[in-house]
Amino acid sequence: MKIKEYLASERSNRLLLLVVIVLVNLVCLDWFFRIDLTEGNTYSLSSVSRETIATLREPLTVSVFFSRDLPAPYNTVARYVRDLLAEYDSLGNPNFRYQLVDMESDGGRETADSYGIRSVQVQEVRSDEFQSRNAYMGIAVSYADEVAQLQEITGTEGLEYRITTTISRLVGTVEAAAALDEKVETVLYYSPALASYRIAGFDELEDLVTEAVQAVNAEKNGILDLRVETVDQDAAVASLGEQYGFQRISYPDQDNPGRNRQATVGMVLRLGDRFETLPLDLSQQLFGGYALAGLSNIQERIEGALEGLLSNNPAVGYLTGHGEKALDDSQRGAGVFRNLSSDLYEFREINLKQDEIPAGINTLIINGPKSPIPEKELYALDQFLMQGGSLMVLADPYEIVQTQNAPPSYLPINHGLTKMLSRYGVELEQNILLDKNAYTVRQQFGEMPLYYVPLLEKKSLDQEHPITKNLGQVAFFAASSLKGAENPPAEVDLRVLARSSDEAWTMEDTIDLNPMGMSPPADSELQSYPLMILAEGYFPSYFEGPLETEVLDEGISGSRHIERGIRRGKLLVAGSSELTGAQLVDPQGTSPNAILIQNMLDYMNGNEELPLTRSKGLNLMPLGDTSPRYRSFVKGFAMVGMPLLVIVAGLLVWRLREARRRNIRRTFTGEGNREVEK
Repeated sequence: MKIKEYLASERSNRLLLLVVIVLVNLVCLDWFFRIDLTEGNTYSLSSVSRETIATLREPLTVSVFFSRDLPAPYNTVARYVRDLLAEYDSLGNPNFRYQLVDMESDGGRETADSYGIRSVQVQEVRSDEFQSRNAYMGIAVSYADEVAQLQEITGTEGLEYRITTTISRLVGTVEAAAALDEKVETVLYYSPALASYRIAGFDELEDLVTEAVQAVNAEKNGILDLRVETVDQDAAVASLGEQYGFQRISYPDQDNPGRNRQATVGMVLRLGDRFETLPLDLSQQLFGGYALAGLSNIQERIEGALEGLLSNNPAVGYLTGHGEKALDDSQRGAGVFRNLSSDLYEFREINLKQDEIPAGINTLIINGPKSPIPEKELYALDQFLMQGGSLMVLADPYEIVQTQNAPPSYLPINHGLTKMLSRYGVELEQNILLDKNAYTVRQQFGEMPLYYVPLLEKKSLDQEHPITKNLGQVAFFAASSLKGAENPPAEVDLRVLARSSDEAWTMEDTIDLNPMGMSPPADSELQSYPLMILAEGYFPSYFEGPLETEVLDEGISGSRHIERGIRRGKLLVAGSSELTGAQLVDPQGTSPNAILIQNMLDYMNGNEELPLTRSKGLNLMPLGDTSPRYRSFVKGFAMVGMPLLVIVAGLLVWRLREARRRNIRRTFTGEGNREVEK
């Protein structure tokens, strides 16, 4: 009887509410539903993840291998993985499925071994002591006959990025092989008029190209569809030069003395809306005579261009030969950067003294050159940009020279890029930027700011661009400031992606980075400076014409100079190569600087959506900077103000209850009522 009375009373409402909450949570365990109210939609699938799943043509299975009863902090990871994969599954593609493998059974462990998933050792507290045990925390993705693994998933940071890129890479590998059934249009263009000028290799041109294509087809299941087109008209030669950057060869018109005609030679591989060019330029031989450059290794060049068209892991060029940061040095070079990016990109070192920029390279990195780049190599870089390539330039203003028992000296670097970059609309300054908003180190006597390591908050980074969106606390090290041209070239868009705070200044000429001797100038001399600029568009060439125009005895000459970009190019410039160094980039790839440099490479390679996916789930939302006075006010309010508010609220509730009691007494006792006698 008492239970019924209790349930009928208002006192039971709290218990019923608790029961409802527990029941709803139990139901939701098997019914996935999520409302994402976070900034940047941290807990929603990105568009690149949705597109990756939507384009699956064959069944793809994600197998989850997580042991039960994992200790903290791993116990929440399995739940997060399950929710994330449920959201992938909710996209509705029947070719996507996931399964949770029971790791407590012998069959589950055998399945993990067959997929190559390794167990890891975790520590937990049992019976008041630390104990170690082996546990499984991995994912295997299988598509067609290929399998990819994600080992040691010990946190949720960047997990969607890892899963999506693994799926994309695996699908790309399989479908690249399947794409061999689709023909790649291969066209050889040449002008027959060149046959009368005794150019070595020209008479065998068709035969050599046909043999090379047949050799590639023998290895690639007949993927290339060769077609030969002769080019007789000057207008057609000019069109090919503008569209593909082919060399335009000028020769005397035999029928019209005093007039020159135009000719060309080159190859194009096309697949859909993408293409790779294989120029066959006229070149002078060492002992006289002329030949077509690149014809002797035409098969290798065709294979490289084909790889560029089909590869899901594009090759990235890395300039060497001028003291650039070494890719194989993880201490003082760019080894950490290379390791972080190697799952998506293949790095190829390019020394332009010996080699040309290979076909299939769409992005070239110039990272910290210390010596001048010769004009011939600058021309190759210029023409690469004219053909729609992407240049990522990280150039230091000074070289730090360490000497024993003496302070370091700072020597200005003349890398030869400054004038060329200025032509494209970006000016590199010969200075080092200093900023009050900088990284600080703790000393015995207090905190000491390192003004030459500016720390960029979110407001200093372009929050609308994929490279820098959602990022904050990005550091630069001994970087020079940049300047965007007031009148940039036509059809070139400039965008400042990173800038200093409004309390920055520059150091020029005499450089001394000893923080003990630094002091900011007057406030009137402080301002904000650009630190990273992105330029995109159809760039004008830095060179007015080709460096050399080769002239044969019979009066023919050749030029492959491109005066204006034939495709939209990208140029990303920053005044410090330390953006790729171990001082700023952590091996795990979770720091803001590590994410920034990977985002830069993604964007330059055309993967604009990946940066937004990479930054999800990472703790990159720091609190805004506040003044000491404001912090003291908040601290004092928390200590004194909050208790006072509680006391005031208690007094207010007490007075309201007293007023309510008086009203009840008046209602039921008649206190205060008056009777009017007549």
